Amino acid sequence: MLFGTGGILARLLGSTAHLPPLAVACYRLVGGGALLLAVLTVTKARWPRGSDAWRRIVAVSALTATYQACYHLSAAIIPVGLATLTTVGTIPVLVSIVEHVTGRRRLTGCVLASIGLAFVGLALMFGVPPVGVSLPTLLVGVGLAACSALGFAVVNVMMSRPVHGLTDLAATGITFSLGGLLLVPLAAAAGRLVMQPSPGSVTAVAALATIPTAVAYPLYYAGLRRTSATTAAILTLLEPLTGLALSVAVLGERLGPTTVAGTCLLSVALVLAASSSSRAGTPAPTTNHDARVGTAARRQATGTSGASRQVRSSTVPRRRLVRRQRDSATAQPPPP
Repeated sequence: MLFGTGGILARLLGSTAHLPPLAVACYRLVGGGALLLAVLTVTKARWPRGSDAWRRIVAVSALTATYQACYHLSAAIIPVGLATLTTVGTIPVLVSIVEHVTGRRRLTGCVLASIGLAFVGLALMFGVPPVGVSLPTLLVGVGLAACSALGFAVVNVMMSRPVHGLTDLAATGITFSLGGLLLVPLAAAAGRLVMQPSPGSVTAVAALATIPTAVAYPLYYAGLRRTSATTAAILTLLEPLTGLALSVAVLGERLGPTTVAGTCLLSVALVLAASSSSRAGTPAPTTNHDARVGTAARRQATGTSGASRQVRSSTVPRRRLVRRQRDSATAQPPPP
């Protein structure tokens, strides 16, 4: 739901500060990352440790810059609705395929039904592109949106598995800051990057960096510890629902019958995804490597002691039985 505020806040920042889409993405990532790093410093939380943690940070930073750039470039050359439909609708499909191929989760009928209903609902919500879009432009725009979905899907699967020495807060803050800095040259080449400060633009930057970025992403990554990546990807479809509700409440837009039907189908898909996750009962993975090693050692020790107890328990009754038989034989009266 917090993700759903990003569209309106990004539009507000672009209109008040006269910034192109890539520049808006830069301000969002750098601003959100800076806020999280400030929280990390003030609270004296743990910074990343180990080579595995920093390899994850570098990979996620590059993927974050890639999927943000691909989406905003796609929305710049094709209608925003079509770019959003392709990106948001493709993410659950890609994540479910990756999880199925890697053996992390089997594709059940409930998951497939929720994905299908979600895609049809998104198509009804956003409609079809206008006739004026040429075929090459359409293919390039859809391809960029699909690349954006692929980048987010890979990040989704990667962040669902913790790395020793890396917390969600540190991972989000550092990757957003690095990803935003990687977008700076591309945004500067695409158009204006420097913003003229004003009360409206500063408020829009602060809201965009805080609500759908610095607050939403750590919560999302924390949620990945309690459910599968496929279910989490489907539940991100709350984003267009929230954005649509805000468009009606804030911008005064009206909904047509097809949009209402698409909203209902999307809501049913979300309920199916949530019920499927509840029945699956995915446990949270262990986040500490030392704890895993200790648990394995305890299990091994328990198994060894259990085996020894079993041997002792099997020999003690046998000795008692022999002793009882001997005593009973000596205690019997002599035959007449």
